[in-house]
Amino acid sequence: MQAYEKFLATQQRKYDGIRAAGSKVRAQGLRLDPALTARNGCASIALSHPAPIAQSAEEFSRAIAGAVPALVYTAKDIHTTLCSGKTTADFFPRRRAGELRRELYGLARVAVSVLESLQPGGVRINFTDYIHTDAVAMMAGRPDKGYVGLICGLVEAAKKAGLEVYPAIDAHVTVSRFTADVSGDKLDAFLELMRRAPPGVSVPEILHVGYSHWDAESPDTTNGHFSPYYSFRFSAF
Repeated sequence: MQAYEKFLATQQRKYDGIRAAGSKVRAQGLRLDPALTARNGCASIALSHPAPIAQSAEEFSRAIAGAVPALVYTAKDIHTTLCSGKTTADFFPRRRAGELRRELYGLARVAVSVLESLQPGGVRINFTDYIHTDAVAMMAGRPDKGYVGLICGLVEAAKKAGLEVYPAIDAHVTVSRFTADVSGDKLDAFLELMRRAPPGVSVPEILHVGYSHWDAESPDTTNGHFSPYYSFRFSAF
C-alpha cells in the first residue's frame, strides 16, 4: 500500500471512531475535555488556513459556544498539525525558554529544507463534514497527496537532523473543546449545528513552527491553542 492510501485508511479509521463516539452523546451527554485539565505541551509544525476558511471555522466555534459551554477557537487559532515533538508534562515555555527556542529553531530548519523541495501547487485539504466526540468538535478533512508528502518529508528531514517528531494521522481542524458536562437532553441546538456543511477546500499558504501549552491553573492563556514562533509562506520557496 502506498503512503497516501495508507494515510487515508488510517485517517478513515480515526474519523469512524470519532463518529461512533459522537453518536452516543444524545444518550451519554458531553463532558469537560480532559485536555483542558492537563498540564503539558509540545512543539509542532502546522498549517494555517486562508481567511475565508479560518473565519468560517471561528464563526462555527462561536456558534457551538452559544449552544453548549465550550472553548472558542478564533481565526488565528485555526490550524492543522502536520507533526509534533514529544508531549512533555509540566511544559512551561517561559521557564524552559532556551531549550524551547533551540527545539523550535531546529524544527524551523527542517521546515525550510522541506519547503525548498516542495512540489509546485502546495497542498489542498477538502473539509467534508463536522464531527465530534463527547469532548471535542472538529472539521474532518480529506487531504491531497501533497499534504501526505509534506508530512513524510518533514518526518524524514527531522530524523536526519536528530529530532524526534510524531506525524499527524489525519487532516482535521479542531473547532471546539467542551468546558463542562452537558446532559444529552440539552443538546438539540448543538446537534443541529453539527449538521452544517464545513467551508470546503482549503489551500494553505503558510506553514508555522510553534508550540501548544495546556495548564489547568491558567486556562485563559494556556488552553492548548497553537502559538506560532516561525512562519513561512509557501510562495517564498
